[in-house]
Amino acid sequence: NAEYMGPDLNKRDIDTAAAGAAGKQDELKSASRDAQTKVKDKDLAALVANHSGYIGKAAAATGAAATEFGGNRSAENDVKACDAADKLAEKLQAFVNDLKRYEAEHAGPPDSSTAISSMAQDLKDHARQFKDAASHDPAVLAGLELADLMERLAEASRAANGNEIINVAKAINELAKRIATDAIGVSKTVAKDSMRETIVGCANNMKNSGVQLKILSSVKASNCACNVRDPTAEDQLISCCRTLQRAVLQSMDNVVVSRLMK
Repeated sequence: NAEYMGPDLNKRDIDTAAAGAAGKQDELKSASRDAQTKVKDKDLAALVANHSGYIGKAAAATGAAATEFGGNRSAENDVKACDAADKLAEKLQAFVNDLKRYEAEHAGPPDSSTAISSMAQDLKDHARQFKDAASHDPAVLAGLELADLMERLAEASRAANGNEIINVAKAINELAKRIATDAIGVSKTVAKDSMRETIVGCANNMKNSGVQLKILSSVKASNCACNVRDPTAEDQLISCCRTLQRAVLQSMDNVVVSRLMK
């Protein structure tokens, strides 16, 4: 939908761009052949080969339209060049969409180590936002400690180290109980009902998640020992860690504010 750009465009640049677009057709033909011979997954090979052909034709058409516009810079040729470029963009987007669809359809079981590591980093980033006196609050320091333990759990999961998974889960459970106890203590000094209820609710979630994590860690360790990948167990482990992390994040914010308001 670009408007006509007039005669000020540099013809050499137009010709260079046109030749570059047109030249991609040969490269894409080669990529299409490679996909059919080198990619073992037949569905993926067909997907890449087909889209390479579509994109190659669209690139050639874009190059031809740009060349025509370079020779005759009319508004009509400008529109044709823009339309060709739009069609090329559509072909590229279609390729991206189909690759995403293929990836989703062929995705393996969820990876708890990656998810837990991400949660640990988010928790650490959040805790580090507190400044001055708040940065030394026990809730913040405990949050950083939990982030380190969650990262250790992710590493143990990644390495399929069953003993370490169980040991770290136990340490997380003990820390969760400690954070919850501190939070409940602070809640008793809070006058605002909604804040007090939030803190207590978070504390309960922490304690429950810590106990659940100990159970799930035993299942994970057993699966590691048997070299079994259980998608349901992985999902449950991720969900448990996420519940714990969110409870700690929310509690941290409210506890720090409550202590500062004393």
